[in-house]
Amino acid sequence: MIHTEDIIREVAEGMQQNGIPKYMFGNPITLSNIVVREKQVHKKYPVIILMEDIKEEVVRSNLSAVDRMAPLQLFFMERADPRWTSVQHMDNAVKPMRELMRDFLQRLEKDFRVHSVENRDSKVHTNWGLKAEVDGQRRSVFPDWLSGLELTVELKIFKEIRCRRK
Repeated sequence: MIHTEDIIREVAEGMQQNGIPKYMFGNPITLSNIVVREKQVHKKYPVIILMEDIKEEVVRSNLSAVDRMAPLQLFFMERADPRWTSVQHMDNAVKPMRELMRDFLQRLEKDFRVHSVENRDSKVHTNWGLKAEVDGQRRSVFPDWLSGLELTVELKIFKEIRCRRK
């Protein structure tokens, strides 16, 4: 079976040059643990993040080439400076992350396992840190100041075709 998270990881890793951009997958607590362990900020960002909770809807039709639909939440984030103006956030983080997001989507659409990428919606985040509930308290997942984009899409994945041997 083709796993949705494998498709996203392979596309993201296919974009890497010298390990950039980084790719992370997980829930907020897992992501926080990964980020906190790495002390060198330049080794963490820019980053493409796929949130772990993926609720896939299986297409139950023999006539459809689509196996399932997966709504995805991704983030394209870069380091930011809390003293930046809005224009500086846009120029230094959001615009480069928008280009990274476009490149990612183009590569994703060309992947042979992907039928289509639909219902795209993006949101700008500046001076941002994903919040998570830990021990009854909301805290930031990322210890660093970030700016970039949140992307929600619906990924339609082809059925896997297997040939039978005689």
